[in-house]
Amino acid sequence: MKKVLSIMLSLLLVMGLFTFAFAEDEPAETCEHVWGEWVVDSAADYRVTGHHHRTCEVCGETEDEDYEINANRLREIQFTMTNETYYRVYTGNTVQIVRKDGKALRWYSEASLRFTVELRHGYKFQTYVVYMNGEPVAPQEDGSYLIPANSGRVVVSLIPASFPDDEITDPPVGVTEVSGRICEYCGIDHGNNIVGRLFAFYHAVRAAYDQAMGRLKR
Repeated sequence: MKKVLSIMLSLLLVMGLFTFAFAEDEPAETCEHVWGEWVVDSAADYRVTGHHHRTCEVCGETEDEDYEINANRLREIQFTMTNETYYRVYTGNTVQIVRKDGKALRWYSEASLRFTVELRHGYKFQTYVVYMNGEPVAPQEDGSYLIPANSGRVVVSLIPASFPDDEITDPPVGVTEVSGRICEYCGIDHGNNIVGRLFAFYHAVRAAYDQAMGRLKR
């Protein structure tokens, strides 16, 4: 009897070991991935290969790859502005200054485009809003604005939202406050371009001169 029980226990042990071994070798259940949209890690332009990734909405797995743009597919980006502003457009490794109202640039459909708003000497408004195709947009963390890739023809416009004497109670979407320095001599902000800096320097010298002459007259 003991021999029979020993044989049965041995068989059960062997069967358990085989079951465990085959269970370990069974392939894991595969996910039928539902991929989200591509997220750009580094944008491509006509000279540089970009890199992007996407994530499965079911299991969270990610895949990434390099990508190139089709340099033959171009779109139109049109800039409109006030007399007190202009744009600095970052086209690849170069910077293009857009000063003419209504000027249109040709840019790659599959590439994004970044620009900043620059203020001319003597601007009067306190806040402004940038629009793309009539929709207000907010600036990025660095203060620049991004025109997304594959967004077709884009018209960029800027509208002053408030002036120094206005009381702002309900600011519109995407409102940007002017972060300049008020000139103590004339009471206006000269802007951050070369002309504005020259005016600011001249007024600083003039203020120092007037102060010195006032002391001499005493």
